[in-house]
Amino acid sequence: MPNARLGWRISERQFVWGAVSRAIRNPSRIERDFSIPGLVDPGHMGSEKLIAYELGYRGRITDAASVTVTTYFHDYDDIRTNELDLSWPRPVLVGNTMEGETWGVEAWGEVQVADWWRLSLGGSILEKEFRLKPGSRDISRFEAMGADPGYWGKIRSRMDLTDRLSLDMALRVYDDLPRLAASGYVGASGYAEASLRLAWRVTDQIELAVSGQDLLHARHAEASETRRSEIPRSAFVTLRWTP
Repeated sequence: MPNARLGWRISERQFVWGAVSRAIRNPSRIERDFSIPGLVDPGHMGSEKLIAYELGYRGRITDAASVTVTTYFHDYDDIRTNELDLSWPRPVLVGNTMEGETWGVEAWGEVQVADWWRLSLGGSILEKEFRLKPGSRDISRFEAMGADPGYWGKIRSRMDLTDRLSLDMALRVYDDLPRLAASGYVGASGYAEASLRLAWRVTDQIELAVSGQDLLHARHAEASETRRSEIPRSAFVTLRWTP
């Protein structure tokens, strides 16, 4: 789809850019052809449309620190809905009667704290506003707008404790997943989780490591659907040989 991009190198260390892009999503074969005799009438869904506006900055603040920031505004039209239309012999059809906007900011940065220690951190904030067009009889109740966290943040640390011993740590934080009115989307509570990996390079070819993932809770949910599997706390010991 058409897009326009403009960049400005302010200096050797700083760059600003902007973009306007258009995209469409054509119906899948199921969305286009799915039918149930006497209930679902096929062949009514058209393409979903998006116009995306983006503005970004990338810079090296110091010799040891860099940052990237992107803001965006996304304008959606003709989003999928499941329409109740009693004028048809089969009263349900897949249509395009939802529209809306999302906007937010994403940022990421890295800092070389010392020769042996690097930190990276980032996050995102997302806002949404969707609505049905006049005359819509959508029965999916905004299911197509998705279930996304309002924010997330991550921080990672890598330390070379010695020439052969390294320690990696990570912490991530996620907002609640919303409960949708559509059947089967029950939401999920926000969570914070941590991971740890200690590796010892025994020789240039052999590495022994112990690691743990999702260490702060026995288990947690990361999806909104009722059929989800919760993620358990886990630990591993690995031996890697490189010829």
